[in-house]
Amino acid sequence: MGHTGRRPARRWGLSATPAILTARQERLGHTSKAAQDAAGKGHAMKVSNIGPAKGVDRTKRKSGAASSDAFADDLRAATSGGAPEQAAGTVSGAAVAGVDAVLAMQAADDATQGRSRGLLTARGDRLLDRLEDLQLALLTGRLPKEKVIELAQALREKRPASDDAGLNAILDEIELRAEVELAKLAR
Repeated sequence: MGHTGRRPARRWGLSATPAILTARQERLGHTSKAAQDAAGKGHAMKVSNIGPAKGVDRTKRKSGAASSDAFADDLRAATSGGAPEQAAGTVSGAAVAGVDAVLAMQAADDATQGRSRGLLTARGDRLLDRLEDLQLALLTGRLPKEKVIELAQALREKRPASDDAGLNAILDEIELRAEVELAKLAR
């Protein structure tokens, strides 16, 4: 490994300028549009092992391939209620209807969960807005009684139930902060 007395800029945590990178890439013959774009944006890119593209392999055919009418025969057998051995690999309409029913039930659950999640998010937003109003009032030195009452009322609102543990934890923290601020003001 040859050493010219200079340490690479990379070793010192410095990056070479895009112009130096571009000149070096051109000198080494490693210039591509992507490399030039990357160098212009301050990103270094090394392109190596450039060679001709690999050819496409020929597809292998199965011995004794099915005739072109085999698919049509299987389709006719499946739609006319033919024997399962004739239509191997097909799914009955009843099975598809059962899957549709399960998917519909899951979608209904998602809709109700989405609504309760939206209600909880709105509650958290209201509490945070009241806390922010209280903070601004304290910073300006004027604390209107209405701000404290609004925060207490928002805190007393009934909290919708949710199965989302993460959202419940966040709301618990917001409510705790609101209770602490009300307790400070009550002293």
